[in-house]
Amino acid sequence: MVRVALVLSAGFAPVTATAVAVAVAAAPRPAVAQETSRPLGPLRGVERNPLYRLFLTPVVDDADLVAAGHFAVTFSTAYSNIFERGDSPTHSIVFDLERLATAVTVRFGLGADFEAGLRFGTQSNWGGFLDPFIQRLHGFFGLPNADREQTANGSYGVFISDLQTFDLLMKVPSGTSVDDPVAHLKWRVAGRSGSPSALALKLSGKLPLGSEAVSSGRADLGVELSGRRSWAHTHLHASVGAVLLAASSELHRFMRGVAGIASLALERRVTGSVAVVAQVQGGTPYARRFDAADLDGIPMNLVLGLAGEVPGGWTWQASFAEDVPPFGPSVDFTLDIQLSRHW
Repeated sequence: MVRVALVLSAGFAPVTATAVAVAVAAAPRPAVAQETSRPLGPLRGVERNPLYRLFLTPVVDDADLVAAGHFAVTFSTAYSNIFERGDSPTHSIVFDLERLATAVTVRFGLGADFEAGLRFGTQSNWGGFLDPFIQRLHGFFGLPNADREQTANGSYGVFISDLQTFDLLMKVPSGTSVDDPVAHLKWRVAGRSGSPSALALKLSGKLPLGSEAVSSGRADLGVELSGRRSWAHTHLHASVGAVLLAASSELHRFMRGVAGIASLALERRVTGSVAVVAQVQGGTPYARRFDAADLDGIPMNLVLGLAGEVPGGWTWQASFAEDVPPFGPSVDFTLDIQLSRHW
């Protein structure tokens, strides 16, 4: 089963694995003095598909840790437009909504080589207002519209039903719900803050304590290896890992037990306090047997954004995520803003 988890989408895993190796390559010779800017990436993106969000969806993380005895708090808010709608031969699938997801993550440095953290979040779901804009945008760039024009703008629906047994496998009502909290423990394998390279191993777990409608009701586990390689004002970030999924009895036969995850990001400092970041993140499918690419396909996102720092220990990120390819589980787009403070 674990071997399956590490077989990521074709072409994506080899690139990511290579990038992790590069990230921990030997540092430049000590005799060569070179100023290295502080890395501000990667962009802390996460998969937003409503079915995936019932389970553990790891946030892309860096290879650096909070210093011993210090702690950091990150406030994030992400707005997504989601449209996955259609009937497969076996299921009726309707994900038609807009979602505002907010989260607070607290991290604490436990000695020189360990970090612990906990993330709390909420999500608010409704029909939204961006449907007309998205259709015009798709038309302007000649992109597929996924039959959006056949559905009334601003409509709401989040459910999966089995057309053979008439069972309702999933339903999320509109309104605000509490997400399952996620705890993590991170170990510094190699490198330190300010070093040309770093490597960290992260264990995370989803605790089934959130609202029933937006939770699988089971605990999930994840393991992730993150690497960084820095050259002056350019930083390469990469990660690869796996998630162990525990589905409810209703969804068990439609969900895989293990899924792979990976990310690759290139960061370039463009001013003294701002960096531009280009990132791709995805992995293997969480779902199977729905006979629909929107759920059974490969989840992958292209994320573009800016990251910066301001005096007083504050850092920020602003990013835009778009699903690639357009037919897959990843949602149409997400605007994400994050603000962090270190003490």
